[in-house]
Amino acid sequence: MRKYNIRLNIVLLAIIILGVVLGFALINHEVTPVMLKVAKEETNKLSTIIINDAIKKQVVEGLSFDKLFIITYENGEVATIDFDSVMVSRVLSTITSTVQMNLKYLEEGQVEMLELSDNVLAHYNQDNLKKGIIYEIPLSVVYNNPFLTNLSPKIPVRINLIGSLDSGIRTKVTNYGINNALIEVYVDTTVNLEVILPFQSEETKVKMSVPLAIKMIRGKVPEYYSNGSMGPTISLPNT
Repeated sequence: MRKYNIRLNIVLLAIIILGVVLGFALINHEVTPVMLKVAKEETNKLSTIIINDAIKKQVVEGLSFDKLFIITYENGEVATIDFDSVMVSRVLSTITSTVQMNLKYLEEGQVEMLELSDNVLAHYNQDNLKKGIIYEIPLSVVYNNPFLTNLSPKIPVRINLIGSLDSGIRTKVTNYGINNALIEVYVDTTVNLEVILPFQSEETKVKMSVPLAIKMIRGKVPEYYSNGSMGPTISLPNT
């Protein structure tokens, strides 16, 4: 009888170990890809909001087009438009430091330090954010069953800022009417983040382009116009 109990215990232990192994295999093959996809979507969403708000609050509200460019005139007409390198460097430095700082606050759970509007924060669980958790994914998303959302376990999602944030100025020049040019200035940003789940992590890049300034440059309207503009030449770097 004793030998039978020992054999039974060994069999049960083997079944438990096999079940655990198969469970982890199922999680790795079926659950993890879905979880990572949802986690990356939420990470991109929140990071985009942070980048957008940082640029608007720190730069756009107090920045005019004339501060970004040096405009020269000849005979009362616009001759060239060039970047003010000092101002551009200052703007990019402010954007970079602000976004990095907010992402680190988010990573460390310092919600009170985040420079985000109350409307944005209202969509997130404040207690979770204070723990460094940006989102909790219901396990039911794997089975695409909304009825189990409140019943299934929830997987916490965290983020980690990897390296530095890259930012740059990009311009777009468009013909506008007769002899006019519409100049749009954008800030392009790329953030390298690590999405962290309890059982796996993966790197992701968040890329965003935010309008910084828009200006219409008016030229002298010619006496004769046909299929094009006859205004002044605009020399504008496009990076």
